[in-house]
Amino acid sequence: MRAKLAIYEYLSSSPRVLKLDVEKPIERSGIKVRPDVRCLVDEKHYLGIEFQKTSLDPREIERRTSAYRTLSVYVLWIVPWPAKLVHGERYQPRETERYLHSLYFGRVFFWKPSVGIVPVHFDDHLIDVPYNEWYVEGGHGEMDSGGGYEYRSKRFVTPCVSPPVSILQLGPVMRQAYTMKARSLPAALLWSISTPVRPARKPPQ
Repeated sequence: MRAKLAIYEYLSSSPRVLKLDVEKPIERSGIKVRPDVRCLVDEKHYLGIEFQKTSLDPREIERRTSAYRTLSVYVLWIVPWPAKLVHGERYQPRETERYLHSLYFGRVFFWKPSVGIVPVHFDDHLIDVPYNEWYVEGGHGEMDSGGGYEYRSKRFVTPCVSPPVSILQLGPVMRQAYTMKARSLPAALLWSISTPVRPARKPPQ
């Protein structure tokens, strides 16, 4: 609730924002959503902000995101900042965060108290297998070797934390439906940064 009120107070101070409400439903033709905060930006873009504190099934995120698109409302999904998330260090994201990362072209928008909205990209987390040599058991002095390579972790990622952004620094972005091996992404109206992330291959120094 503190995050919702902080967002509401920020938006209410801008002359670019009209029709500002908290937890007021949007409904048309039998389709209904209830954003935590909703408003009209620049007299042309309707915006719904979803602050998702608990883990949510990606299928529900997909359903709601599709509903916003049908209602011609851009949606911004925000999740709370996890205590274990540290720039450049190993992190295990929730399934909700993984899905939003794909939906928003390689970013998750986290809410950090006293800071605001912080975009985070999940880079690969590389696990190092050291090179090693050993004598072959039962052999005659022969040696074998292995390792000396890296592989991508399926469980962990390396967070790359960007500077904080304000909601009005973001803008309308349309995305096409896209199906990947692990998940499908709906056609969507997103409130986001317009440029997709180009992933780095190594953790930041």
